[in-house]
Amino acid sequence: MSNKEVKSILKNAREAIKNKEYKEALKHCKAVLKLEKNNYNAWVFIGVAASELEQPDQAQAAYRKAVELEPEQLLAWQGLTNLYEKNNLPGFKEELPSVYQKLLDLYERSDREKWYEVCRKLVDIYHQERRHLEVSTLHLPPGEETPGG
Repeated sequence: MSNKEVKSILKNAREAIKNKEYKEALKHCKAVLKLEKNNYNAWVFIGVAASELEQPDQAQAAYRKAVELEPEQLLAWQGLTNLYEKNNLPGFKEELPSVYQKLLDLYERSDREKWYEVCRKLVDIYHQERRHLEVSTLHLPPGEETPGG
C-alpha cells in the first residue's frame, strides 16, 4: 500500500473521530498499523478513540507507543494529559506530574501561555502532595522574569 493510501486511511480515521464513530476509527487505524506498525498518527488516533470508548488502558498504551516513536511531538503527550486528567485510575494520578513536566519542556520555547497553564497544574499537584521542593525546582522559560512579563 502506498503512502498516499495510508494518508487516505488516516484521513478516514480522523473523520470517524470527528463524527464520534470511535469503533470505525479504530478499524481504520488498525488497517494502517498492519502496513506501518510505527505510524505515529495511527497510535494517537487509537488513543483518542479508545479514550472516548472508555478504554483507558488501551488509550494509555496507544499514547505511550506514540510517545516512544516520537517523543518530541506534542499530540501524544497532550492525549496522555487529557486521559490522566479525565480518569481517576490508580497509576494515572502518579504519572501526571511527569507528563506535565514533559509538556513544560515542549512548550518552553513554542507556547508561553500553554507553558504557564501546565505549570500551574503541576504546582497545584505538588502543593496538594506537599512536594514543596519540586515546586522550587520549576523555572520560568528563558527570558521571562514574571508570568506574562
